[in-house]
Amino acid sequence: MQNNSINTQGADEVDLIELVRGVLARKWLIIGVAFLVFISAAAFAFLGKPVYEVKLFIIPPT
Repeated sequence: MQNNSINTQGADEVDLIELVRGVLARKWLIIGVAFLVFISAAAFAFLGKPVYEVKLFIIPPT
């Protein structure tokens, strides 16, 4: 019974080295998706119609 409890404790642990290796293995995918999101956000910001507009007319006194 003691061996079973030791094995279940190891299943709850997170191996950070494996996690970093997995992220580094997919780094070009992550960079590509981030670049596409950045380009989409920039296009929306610069090409979208502004929601609010301010107009000011100064009329000289009569």
